[in-house]
Parts: sequence; C-alpha cells; structure tokens
Amino acid sequence: MAPQTAPDLTASKIVARYRDAYRIARIFVGLGKTLKIIGLILGAICLAAGLITGAKTYSSDGERIAIYGLLAGIVAWFLFWAVGVVVSSLGQQLRASLDGAVNTSPFLSNQQRLEAMGI
Repeated sequence: MAPQTAPDLTASKIVARYRDAYRIARIFVGLGKTLKIIGLILGAICLAAGLITGAKTYSSDGERIAIYGLLAGIVAWFLFWAVGVVVSSLGQQLRASLDGAVNTSPFLSNQQRLEAMGI
C-alpha cells in the first residue's frame, strides 16, 4: 500500500471530523424521539393511574382524581413532547449545517463528501 500524501491525510481528517459531527446530530435527533416516546408513555401511565384510582375510590372524590390524572397525563405528555421537538430540531439544524459545509468544502472529492455524509 502506498503511503498517503499530505492532501489525502488532510481529507481523511476532515471526513472523520464531519462523520463525528453527523453522529452527534443523529444522537440529538434520536434523543428527541426518545423524549417524545417517554412523554407518551408517562402521560398514559398518569391517565391510567388517575382513572384506576378514581374508579376504586367510592367517595365523590373519584371523579376529581380521574380528572387530575387526565390533566397530569396531558401535562407530562406535552412537556416531554415539547422538549423532544426542541432537541430533535437542534439535531436537524446541525445536519443541515453540516450538509452545507460538506457540500461546499473545497478539500473533499465527491466520494469523500458521500463518505462524510454517510451516504
């Protein structure tokens, strides 16, 4: 195998840097999706807990407990969903920024651009 020349070494370092940045962007997008799923599960648990507890309560407080469970479920779901959307959007913005940087880099060939983008 022939030794790499200086431009090849520089290009491989640049490709590695972009690949690492794309990994971080994927982590942010995945974390945002995970937060949205956690919010959905937590909201369902709060709703179910409120309905079950409300049904088991034989006093007039049963309906109030069920409503509190519903409200807690909605609030929990919405908060996790909103944070998940923000985190996902950060990852998507990073991806878009990286796409522009990789596409316009004069140091990379088309094959290296595809490698950096993971395509």
